Amino acid sequence: MAKEAVVSEVRIRNTLTVTETLDDAPAFSGTVQSAGFDRAATRLTASTTPPVTRAVQLDLSAAISGDPSGEEQIDLMDLEGLQDNFSAVGLKLQVLRLTGDPDNAGDVSIEPALSNGYDLFGGGNGVTVPAGGLLTMEFNDGAPDVGAAARYIDIAGTAGDTVYLEMVFG
Repeated sequence: MAKEAVVSEVRIRNTLTVTETLDDAPAFSGTVQSAGFDRAATRLTASTTPPVTRAVQLDLSAAISGDPSGEEQIDLMDLEGLQDNFSAVGLKLQVLRLTGDPDNAGDVSIEPALSNGYDLFGGGNGVTVPAGGLLTMEFNDGAPDVGAAARYIDIAGTAGDTVYLEMVFG
């Protein structure tokens, strides 16, 4: 029996703080800082709600570079995990991160495939991430179960672009 690597913990932290320099402020208080968005780190394990059990990190650069169209299709039923290959059948995508290199020639889009597409964002919609952009989504058990009719994600960019995709399932 093959060993299966299982995620022990995932932590996601989102922070945003804005500092502004005021044009006509007294010398002792020349800046203002927003209350900020500093959400406590999300901690997910196999026993949390939502649960996480499997993870994949993909460097799609070679695949996109090797395809003249700059496209790659991800099969969620045939993934290369951190330690082993696995199928995400019956699992839901819980966390997704797509990173495009700042030196990329263009945008990177992520969307469900036309046939047996995995509907990440609802309504068959996709998302476009500009060069240098970073998209992080926490689905909180809201994504569909992976299965035969919901298994393919399309990634499209420009041939030669550097694109990283991380996904956590549970």
